[in-house]
Amino acid sequence: MVLPGEVQPRINEIRLVKQPDFLSIISVHFRDKMIWCISGSRFFRLLLLIILLSPAANPSKHHRLTTQSGGADAAARDFSQVRQVLREKARQKTATGGETARLRAAGDVVLAPDLVHLFYAERNYRTAWIGEKEISLHIRPLLQTLKKVEAEGLSPTDYHLAKIEGLLKSVEKGLNKRRALEAETIADFDLLCSDAFLSCAGHLGHGKVDQETHEAAWQGACVDESLAGLLEVALTKSLVAEALASLPPRHSFYLNLKNALESYRELARKTKWKPLPEGLALRKGDKEKEVKELRRRLLALGDLAKENSQSGRVFDETLEVALRRFQSRNGLEATGFLEPTTAAALNIPLEERCREIEANLERWRWLPHDLGERFIYVNVANFELEAFEGSHQELTMKVVVGSEAWQTPDFASQMTHLIVNPDWTIPIPVILKETYSYVLQNPCYFRDNRMVVLRKQGEELVEIDPALIDWARLTEKNMDFLIRQMPGPKNILGRLKFVFPNKYDIYLHDTPYQEDFAKTARAYSHGCIRAEKPVDLAVWVLRGKPGWDLEQIWAAIDAEEERTVKLAEPIDVYFLYNTAWAEDDGTVQFRADIYERDKKLIAALGTKPPSAPNSVPNSVLIRCQATHYRNSNWGLSCQGPNGQEPNGQAGQPELKNLIELRGRSEYPMELKRRHRLYHP
Repeated sequence: MVLPGEVQPRINEIRLVKQPDFLSIISVHFRDKMIWCISGSRFFRLLLLIILLSPAANPSKHHRLTTQSGGADAAARDFSQVRQVLREKARQKTATGGETARLRAAGDVVLAPDLVHLFYAERNYRTAWIGEKEISLHIRPLLQTLKKVEAEGLSPTDYHLAKIEGLLKSVEKGLNKRRALEAETIADFDLLCSDAFLSCAGHLGHGKVDQETHEAAWQGACVDESLAGLLEVALTKSLVAEALASLPPRHSFYLNLKNALESYRELARKTKWKPLPEGLALRKGDKEKEVKELRRRLLALGDLAKENSQSGRVFDETLEVALRRFQSRNGLEATGFLEPTTAAALNIPLEERCREIEANLERWRWLPHDLGERFIYVNVANFELEAFEGSHQELTMKVVVGSEAWQTPDFASQMTHLIVNPDWTIPIPVILKETYSYVLQNPCYFRDNRMVVLRKQGEELVEIDPALIDWARLTEKNMDFLIRQMPGPKNILGRLKFVFPNKYDIYLHDTPYQEDFAKTARAYSHGCIRAEKPVDLAVWVLRGKPGWDLEQIWAAIDAEEERTVKLAEPIDVYFLYNTAWAEDDGTVQFRADIYERDKKLIAALGTKPPSAPNSVPNSVLIRCQATHYRNSNWGLSCQGPNGQEPNGQAGQPELKNLIELRGRSEYPMELKRRHRLYHP
């Protein structure tokens, strides 16, 4: 039987079974179903009209899936169509004019296209969340875990939650009613589930915000290709929820702060108060109506015990003690009386405090999650250094950090050695911004500070007369010399310098300016960290190094000769700008945002996923070590900086070109110059 050209491609097969004079029996193989039609010519034409008007009758425009009828061969054939759609979508990353087109699924932009492509390529584009006859049991744990990420300071709505739940209902309804489903719908559903896992995993493991740019990084602040392997293992072992739960930090710094977030959110839901009057001042002995409100507020915040909350309008001793406690845990001078600065801290809304805690949870996700057996933690916002052996704090001291103009960055490194009686080569930005003006004001500046001017002649540096330089016309282009301060008591680095390689040229050191440690706010350096008790720190880091006890360290200092001492083992060092943290006893601490970083970070954390295709700015191909959540239970292999496996074998070269990292590169000259501003 020959059909019109417009109709014929829409039907797999039409077969005339029997044709007596008064009856036609026709077998129509349509959409992998056998339809028997017993009719005359009028009914047959009606059947063809129904097929012609079917909205999804043309397979060239719509793939359709039948999962519970049509036999195993038909289901396999239909799922091959789904795999083809997955292949086309997952590989839909094309470079145009230097910008990367964004993949979309069911109208949502796929947030981690590199990882999605890698995941499906490794499994030959097989679906991960739906089979040929049923939806995977992994869907429910995924959705439940996505809803729980709010406890980590992240937003569940960032990870396609509403779209996945909507598609899930449609797919379940289609399966229950044995209706044909479009291959593209199945592919989109599968893609969104995988993307939700991978993007959420990246944020839990490495952070949502890039710590360099403070912009939302939807593939994770550090794109880690082993997340694709983690998803595959999680699906194989039916441990989707456990895999995601294993990614955030597990140390007490993070867990204590996470508990604080829960407490403050609960407090914000239950507690409402009006701001204290501007300019309000109260002290012990005062009887004012505002005293009662102050008492209620300190009680809610946990600074005032319940048994001391019934003293009414009298500012008594118990209230003074409670106010001192509040001032202390907010980094204020603990005077015990209410003045404008303390009132301003009390007036900060609880909802804002919650956002501050969320921002500081994010900062911990930037660092390696295993802090090491021995490590040094510098809280820049608190002007404090702590040295830990395991979970035990063994040393603490005040520090001076970078000023607002020369901010100390967040980063991690390993201390490898220290220098006794170091010299100091003044960075070029410091010379151009500060030193030249001192020289113009004081002709004896170099002699008074034991500094020399050096110029390269051949392979050597030769001292020259500072008077030969036109300091008033000095620029970076015409500066062909360097300035070095010799070792000694006036050296800005003091007598000890602690070295840990980093791109910012930041280090810890002694200082001749001991008076700065008596101040509450200590942000005066050029970015490096000045330690209050450098000799104590030297004793701690040199523990286990034969011949370097306290007496021998002082002997080396008194010799007034520069000497480099290598540590017995490298020690992890962490610099973090924590404006909120929680103690083991649950006490929540807040500090002033001296660098004004919180506002930008909070805004970036609140950024919603892109709703339209856009580009990934400043992205370069780079690989990220999977050190954050390394866990033998997942059976994953992690790769080092040069594609090396831990056992020394080269990693898969195909993976090296798939991972994009926002804002990371071999630093261009402008950034190199900017980072050179971080100095003592």
